[in-house]
Amino acid sequence: MDNPERISLNGGATNREKCKTWRIGLEGAVDTAALVRFGFITDSHYAPHLDCGRLQSFSDCPHGMLAPPCWGECRRYGDSLEKMRRFVRHMNRLGVVFVVEGGDFKDLGRTPEESLAYLDAIESAFSEFRGPRYHVLGNHDHDNLSKNELLARVANSGQRTARAWYSFDCKGVRFIVLDGNYRSDGKPYCRGNFDWRDCFIPQEQIEFLRSELASAPGPCVPFLHQQLDATDDTRIAVFEELGWDWTYHAYREARVWNVELESVRRGLGTDDFRPAADTPRKRVLLEGFAKK
Repeated sequence: MDNPERISLNGGATNREKCKTWRIGLEGAVDTAALVRFGFITDSHYAPHLDCGRLQSFSDCPHGMLAPPCWGECRRYGDSLEKMRRFVRHMNRLGVVFVVEGGDFKDLGRTPEESLAYLDAIESAFSEFRGPRYHVLGNHDHDNLSKNELLARVANSGQRTARAWYSFDCKGVRFIVLDGNYRSDGKPYCRGNFDWRDCFIPQEQIEFLRSELASAPGPCVPFLHQQLDATDDTRIAVFEELGWDWTYHAYREARVWNVELESVRRGLGTDDFRPAADTPRKRVLLEGFAKK
C-alpha cells in the first residue's frame, strides 16, 4: 500500500502510535515488503437450484424477472463451486499464509437439509486450501439455518468448534472477525427471522473489539460481512477513541457501482473485472475514502 499508516480490506485499521512504518500487502499491490499475504473471497452464494438458466420457465425465476433478458443477466449460483476451487488452487500456488471467506457462503436451499448440503459442498471446496482458513458469517448463511447449525458444519483453524466472532494474530498483525448478523433488538439471525437491512453488532462484540484493538501488537484488519458503519457510528467510535486510523472498502459484484473496478461481460455467468479507468472523479473519491 502506498500509505503505510493505512490498511484497506473490508475495514482496516492501524494505530498511529504503534505502526508508522508497517505494511500489509494485498495481492496485486506494489508492495514487496508486505508483512502478510493472505487470500480473501466473499459472497459465493452456492445454491445451484436458483440458477435461472436451469429453471423451466421465466415465471419460475426467483428474482421476479419475467422477461427473456433474465436468462442472460441473473446470477449463476451453481458456478460458485468451481470458482471456489479455482480460488483455492490459485491461493495454494501463490503460497498465501491463510484464506478468509467473507460470508454468504451458500444461498437459500428449498429445505434446511438442502441448505446444509450446499454448505457442505462449498466448505469441502474451501477446505482444499493447504493452510489455515477462516469464516465470516453473512445474512444468507442464516436464511433457513440457525447460527449453531451453520457453525457446526464449517471449520476455523485453531478452533475446536467454529466461532462466529474471534481474532487471531499472524506475523505481528491482528485479524478480528465480527458477526453483524443480529437484529437491532439484539436477537440473532436465525432461520430467516430477519431483514438483511436490519443488522447490528451487540455490545459484547463492541467490548471485544475495543479490547482487541487496545492489545494489538501492530496493524489490525477487521472482517465483517455488513458495512462497519451501516446504521450508526458506534463501531467507528471504538477505533477513534483508541487513536486508530481506519478505512472502509467493499468490493461489490457485477453491475453494482464500484469506483475501482468495472465489470466486463463475457457471456452467460462469466463476469470478469478490470481496473476502472483513471479519471478525476475516481481520484477525488479515492482520496476522500482514504481520509475516513
